[in-house]
Amino acid sequence: MARMEPLGIHEVDDEIRHLCEESEREIGTSASPRTYARNPAVVKALAAFRGALAREGTIDPVIRELVRIKIAGLNACRYLLKARYAGARHAGATEEKIAAINDETSDLLTPRERAAVRFAEKLAVDHQKVDDALWAEVRARFSEAEVIELVAHTTLFIGFGRFNEIVGIEPA
Repeated sequence: MARMEPLGIHEVDDEIRHLCEESEREIGTSASPRTYARNPAVVKALAAFRGALAREGTIDPVIRELVRIKIAGLNACRYLLKARYAGARHAGATEEKIAAINDETSDLLTPRERAAVRFAEKLAVDHQKVDDALWAEVRARFSEAEVIELVAHTTLFIGFGRFNEIVGIEPA
């Protein structure tokens, strides 16, 4: 049972309702954005931030989505696992590549994808374990600007997934 119920679509502020409708089209549910819509100012700020990351970011959308799925799994966030799986497929990730995020030896992930997933996992689980070897691997694959972008995406995914589970947002 949800600790915080999503608003009905017609209760959502007119200025952000399109975000919920877009979520419905892309992933088949808008429970999460309709829950966040209880504070329209936060939703507007987050949408602007995420929009800027999407427009101006340079990280491949497949990498971004693989990281998001990894974080959703680590958070045990059922809502985001469903949503992100659809997002990853939409970004161009294959079923096999999605399945490979939990296999560090898989040849299906590029070295860049593998480094991003490993780094994101450490950020989510125990950031103190980002040792010199992992840092060197990340820096060999990503520019400083891309590392900051990767951290921005990853920390958003960690927070949203944990909150979704705390309040009991169910996948459709």
